[in-house]
Amino acid sequence: MQTAAVPVKRFSIADWPEKDRLGMLHDVYTGALLECDIAPADGELAEFTATTRPLPGLDILSVASSGLRVRRSKSQIDPEHIYLNINLTGSRHVSQQRREAVSSEGEAIFIAGDAGVAMTIAPGSRFMTLKMEVAAIEPLVPDYGDRLIRPVPRQSEALQLLSGYLGTLDKAETLATPNLQRVVATHVHDLAALTLGALGDGAEQARERGARAARLQAIKADVAANLDGDVSVDAVAKRHHVTPRSVQLAFEVEGMTFTDFVLGQRLARAHRMLSDPLRSGQKISTVAFDAGFGDLSYFNRVFRRRFDATPSEVRAAAVLTSRQLKPHH
Repeated sequence: MQTAAVPVKRFSIADWPEKDRLGMLHDVYTGALLECDIAPADGELAEFTATTRPLPGLDILSVASSGLRVRRSKSQIDPEHIYLNINLTGSRHVSQQRREAVSSEGEAIFIAGDAGVAMTIAPGSRFMTLKMEVAAIEPLVPDYGDRLIRPVPRQSEALQLLSGYLGTLDKAETLATPNLQRVVATHVHDLAALTLGALGDGAEQARERGARAARLQAIKADVAANLDGDVSVDAVAKRHHVTPRSVQLAFEVEGMTFTDFVLGQRLARAHRMLSDPLRSGQKISTVAFDAGFGDLSYFNRVFRRRFDATPSEVRAAAVLTSRQLKPHH
């Protein structure tokens, strides 16, 4: 039986009475991640906004904050989880079990849950923290304990794929089904394991699942963002440092071709423009050209095949709807 998706939750100190802010900060941070003592680094909580997303075996916390001090004592340890902090901006100093490290902007650092830790987060930081079950990471990286409290450089391909994949989740209010939530959590665990330094069979498994899914998402986002530019398979492959054939294969695994995906994006763009009442005066040929079609007859043919309506019919329906929604005086 499928249950409703757990929604993303957002918090901001602007929504809290000033006298309650420190208590709410503690409740949000510890409720999403770990039991700890947390306080503003300079005595004043000037900024704190957070987004929490729970997934199976995984919690994701995204934060923009003024400086923070976080301390977890030995009595607050959590041996069932491992944590990954990704600094989008700013930096943090971490101390755990006689190891110290500073992770700077764009870098990441893994932290054990089974030991005390002290962290200082720089003012103006934006970061993401992943709370992951050890049981999901250890099979992929059996020696993960040797790789903790070591900054992962921003140039890490696995870290870049992980950050990009997490960015796509930010755009979704919910992940609709429990099965989809499990798939996404597995992909994140795979990418985290590769970021941590998975080798051998574990790395191969993680690449086949998480890395492939993340690269496909990144390529899709690239195409959507660059329809005005060069979205040939060669250009896209070059931007992602892979071969054109690997781009094609990524889509074939999904049961489509790269060419069909690009065509679908162009058609969707044309449909949006035709549905915009502010563009009702534009010629159909102009819309087709702006969407990347050089042949008007081809555009009309594939548009009708995709939407079971002509471009003119879609525009007329949008204009009629707009008129019906206008208030009558």
